[in-house]
This record gives sequence, structure tokens and C-alpha cells, in this order.
Amino acid sequence: MVTDNSIMLNDETDNATVELSVIVPVYQGAETLRRCVDSIMAQQLSSWELLLIDDGSDDGTPQICDELAAADRHIRVFHKDNGGLSDARNYGIERAEGRWITFADCDDEIEPCTLKNVMNAMKEYCGNITGGVDNSVDNFSDNDRCCAIDFIEYSVSANYGSDTNQHNIDFDNRIYNSSTEYFVSTQAWKHAYAWNKVYNRRLFNTLRYEKGQKYEDMIMLPQLLERSEHIMTLPPEAGRYLYYESPGGITACAGGNELKDLLLGYCRLYGWAEKNIAGNTDRRAMAMLYADALNTQIDVARMTDATPVLPVRHYNATFKECLLGIIGIKALCRLWKIIKGKE
Repeated sequence: MVTDNSIMLNDETDNATVELSVIVPVYQGAETLRRCVDSIMAQQLSSWELLLIDDGSDDGTPQICDELAAADRHIRVFHKDNGGLSDARNYGIERAEGRWITFADCDDEIEPCTLKNVMNAMKEYCGNITGGVDNSVDNFSDNDRCCAIDFIEYSVSANYGSDTNQHNIDFDNRIYNSSTEYFVSTQAWKHAYAWNKVYNRRLFNTLRYEKGQKYEDMIMLPQLLERSEHIMTLPPEAGRYLYYESPGGITACAGGNELKDLLLGYCRLYGWAEKNIAGNTDRRAMAMLYADALNTQIDVARMTDATPVLPVRHYNATFKECLLGIIGIKALCRLWKIIKGKE
């Protein structure tokens, strides 16, 4: 069953284009949703909406969503049958009215004014271009594309609140004029997260997250890179996404079947990189990507006995890669299973 409890915006947002849509999928979020929403309310945005996508929760979350929407006209609530994170994000994308889209998880927060700073940085960049730029979905032309930002990424505090695992992922204040430049310079596969980025709406005119996948962000990354030319990153002074440590989350509890989805993302991303990145100057980035993918392939084979699917490449940058060149990928996976055991 799907219900729409959205509240129409009024006052200064009547008949005006929504600038930013914040999409928050919510499943069993009764304990964390209010603080997540409070952090979004503290962004001091001028033209925005918050879409709460209740994905079949039964812990009191639906009632909290409705209470939050009743208290603030910017919040729209949708109740739907459970379909998973990708399905909930897609549901929000299809109903978002903003020229720009961003995501947040219901157990995380965003530092105050971060999204305001992100939007201001984008406007300042576009304002410095002669003639400006029209970012609207319907009016955007190919001639304008060289002037537009495809997505903006801001800094992260990962495992926020942990005494031992909290760490920051910081970026420079920079414009990348190709997705390959961004990919190589930032090692993009290490922060493929959906939620610390603000996207131009047109990227999702045809893109949707793959349903049923556990590492949907990694699987989406090569598709976003394929469609992006101009990417902006912002330093921690602009603000941070606060990604809370979740002992019961996918990353902490991933087994072999879950890691198969991560491996699928690595394989697709490596395929994109092989087509788009060339030259010895970028070999180090390709080697680093391959080393991470190979580690995931070994873990999947060790935990599931599945036949390796990662293409064999010879960078010889790590001990495992040196062995790969000598004994092959199947034997390498079998060897590591003997060494580490099956978990």
C-alpha cells in the first residue's frame, strides 16, 4: 500500500521552483529520524523540500513522519510497502521537485548550514560564467553543458561518534572538468556514497538505483561518472556529512552474498575506468582500484566458493597481485581460503 501524506508548500515557495530536494529513505527509524530531520532543518536553505520515504516501517516511524510533516510545510511524507533502500531512493527521485537532489540516511546527520554552503558555492561558480547557466531539467541545452556542475561532493566524518573508528574524508576546494580527472585525483571508489553529494536533477532523468543490491552506491558510481563532466568538491570548512557507525549495518555485517554486490560494483567501475582512463600517469590509480577489487574478489570466493569474475590484470603492486601473475586468480582465491579459512 502506498499513501502520500505530502503537505503543499506555501508562503515564499508558492508557485516557485524548488531548488533542492532532500530525499531520506526511512525504515525502522523511530530512534534516529528526529535528529536526522533536525539536522536538515538547520541547513538554512531558502527553497527546498524534504521527502521522507517510509519504506514499510512498523516501529512507530510512520507516525513520527506524519508528525514531522504536520509541523513543517517543507516536509512531504510518502508511506510505501517495503522495497529496500534503492527502491525508496527511486521512489523519492520520481517525486522530487527540486532542480538539485541530495540524499541522507535516517540515522545520520548533516552539520548545520552545510547544504546552504554547497548551494552557494555552486551558484557562485555558475555566476562567474559569462551569461550564467540554466540548470532546469526542461530547458537545459547541450550548449549550456560546459557551464554546469553535474554534482558537488562535500566532506564526511565517517563512523561519527565512535571512540576508535571515527575518521574524516576531506576534499579540496576544486572544480574537475572531467569525470576521469575527478576519479583519479580523489580515488572516487573509496567514497562512492550517495549521501555526501548534491546532484543536478538531470543526472536522474534516466538513472535509477538497482533494486535488491546491498552496495547500490558503488554500482551507481560508474553510471554517474559516465554522465558527468564537471564535478565540484568542497573542503571541510563548508561542512560535513556525519555518517554514524552502525554495528548492524551492511558494511559491518557484510557476508559473502553481500560482498558479491560490492564486487559487481568494482567490476563495472573497473570496466568504466579501462575505457576512459589511459596513460602511464594514471596507472597508479588503476592499480589501487584493482588491488581493492582483488581483495573483494578473494573474500567473495573464500566465503561463497563462487567462481572468480574479476578480470585478470597484472599491476604487481601488491603481494597478492604478484601471486596472481604466477598462479592465476582461481588458485589465488583457493590459497587465501586455506590461509584465512571460510567465514
